[in-house]
Amino acid sequence: MARKPKTNWKALALEKEGDILALRNQVDYLIRTIRDMDDKLYSISQCADWTTMRPRIASLVDEMTARKVAESKRISSIITRELHSTYKPNSPAVPLKLEHKK
Repeated sequence: MARKPKTNWKALALEKEGDILALRNQVDYLIRTIRDMDDKLYSISQCADWTTMRPRIASLVDEMTARKVAESKRISSIITRELHSTYKPNSPAVPLKLEHKK
């Protein structure tokens, strides 16, 4: 009877630690972002007129757009990898011969 290969627990633990660290960094980034947005919204609420509000609102919009673009690129990279691995042919591509019936 063949023996089952041993699990490399140290490598597995290190891999999981890296995943946990990446998740913690993401949570920290999100917390900082929410706090910054909260501070900017508070400063907008303290403005007396539109001319002083406008640059703060423009800053919020620019940051929101940058976050949306970054998230879109991240999702696109994941989807692209998945599509390539799903539809990658196992053999070299063979050109299709289309025959027209008359």
